[in-house]
Amino acid sequence: MVKQTIRIIVRTTLILFALLASLAVLNLLAFCAALHLNTEGKIKAALRSRHPGAQLSIRARTEWGYDNQICFDVELLHPRSGQTQRKIVMVNGDSDGGTWRYGREFASMAECEKSFNRG
Repeated sequence: MVKQTIRIIVRTTLILFALLASLAVLNLLAFCAALHLNTEGKIKAALRSRHPGAQLSIRARTEWGYDNQICFDVELLHPRSGQTQRKIVMVNGDSDGGTWRYGREFASMAECEKSFNRG
């Protein structure tokens, strides 16, 4: 009877521990997802900053994670004029990725990638 009681206590403790661990993992995943969405919003705001009102379509993206630099191949549609522009631009983030700004424009994606700060 004592062994059976100990087994029940151990199983209950393990189940409670598993539930707590699952909740911690879910909270961590939710935090990471919110952080990612926030950062992506800042990056898109930086892209739109030079072309207010234009509809932005990202055709390609190349990241250089070491220095928060991203090259974009974007297509801009200006609703008033109906004109479409294609640009290759770099967006730069600060050291912690909290602030993103529109960088330079390039003639090609390869040229943009060559300008990544490689240390």
